[in-house]
Amino acid sequence: MSQRRGNKSEKVGLIAGRNPVMEALSRRGPSVEKVFVQKGTGGAAVSEIRSLAGRHGVPVQYVPRARLDEIARGLNHQGVAATASPVEYLGLEVLISSLGASIDEVRTTRPILIVLDRIQDPHNFGAILRSAAGAAVGGIVVSSSNMAPISAATIKASAGTAGAVPIARVSSIAAALTQLKEFGFWVIGLDGQSDQTIWSTDWHRPVAIVVGSEGSGMAPNVSSSCDERVAIPLSAGVESLNASVAAAITMFEAVRARA
Repeated sequence: MSQRRGNKSEKVGLIAGRNPVMEALSRRGPSVEKVFVQKGTGGAAVSEIRSLAGRHGVPVQYVPRARLDEIARGLNHQGVAATASPVEYLGLEVLISSLGASIDEVRTTRPILIVLDRIQDPHNFGAILRSAAGAAVGGIVVSSSNMAPISAATIKASAGTAGAVPIARVSSIAAALTQLKEFGFWVIGLDGQSDQTIWSTDWHRPVAIVVGSEGSGMAPNVSSSCDERVAIPLSAGVESLNASVAAAITMFEAVRARA
């Protein structure tokens, strides 16, 4: 981002001022991470910002003036600021169309997608991005809320591969899974309690692998949206694996099974 004069100043990852935030939401809405509005601030511009944020599934948080001053880091924010990802997010439709123009093409090319349900540790997110790039998966789907942003920590953990795999951001993971099914994807969720394992799953088809949050796994509505739930067999006494490790093992097993 370039720096602008007066109320339109910007720093990398930060947008301050009503017009700059409105412009960012209009021009590259999916890549705006969050909008911050000073409590008590209103008017037509703020209403428009809220409307644009809602259209793109961008959360809006109301904060005290002191907190917004801290977020804006000295910039003239006019009661509004936003954070933006250094990596351009895609819409889900754009990601799907890049993988196949039709259901038949998707079934022929058999893409692998990774769907992240509430991964909140930026280091885990970065490690998953790195593994996804190494496995050459077709794309990653993340939610617009309860999800780690692509921060400096994420980029460091990804070892510079954060932009190597297309990332789509959606407002509802469960709804996105339904849409993926309509385009021929089989949705396979990682669930340590499942009797079916990743070794016995049929990976010779278009798959969307769902990785749940570090603490509680997949949300109930996400789990119920899966066609299959699979586990990684573990030795006795080991209850679970780190989310990024489990994701890496599963995506590379999918690639290996197709070799």
